[in-house]
Amino acid sequence: MDLSLILSAVAVAATLGLGIWQLILQRRVTAIEQDRRRDEITSRLVADVEASFEYGGSKEHRFVLRNRGPSRAEQVSFEVLPPESLDGLRLYTEGHRFPLDLDAHQEYRIACGATFGCAPTVDVVLRWTDGTGPREKRLTLPVSG
Repeated sequence: MDLSLILSAVAVAATLGLGIWQLILQRRVTAIEQDRRRDEITSRLVADVEASFEYGGSKEHRFVLRNRGPSRAEQVSFEVLPPESLDGLRLYTEGHRFPLDLDAHQEYRIACGATFGCAPTVDVVLRWTDGTGPREKRLTLPVSG
């Protein structure tokens, strides 16, 4: 066989191999980019509802709901578990309507009062709906300031 024919065949095989390898890599890069875009879009749809007790002074006790996410949280509600853990702790929810909606980075304050002997922590379940669907979060909150 002629050496030039062998070299040509090797060059064609190498070109084909590199082309196939480039195609495989391009497909991987495309899949990664699509996943990144999907994650980016989904992250804009997520609300992140948090809760805490705040104490500003001797009579300024508040239970605060916050939406730290970039998306609106709809149908926000909370439940204290077990309900007996509210002994010695009063949330003044009269006049408040639940569930409520929280825009991105919005907070909602509810006056509260704690008496001597109330539980040091309270378990709270938060529920809401955002652009990704229904969500739920369980928190253990310190009551004392």
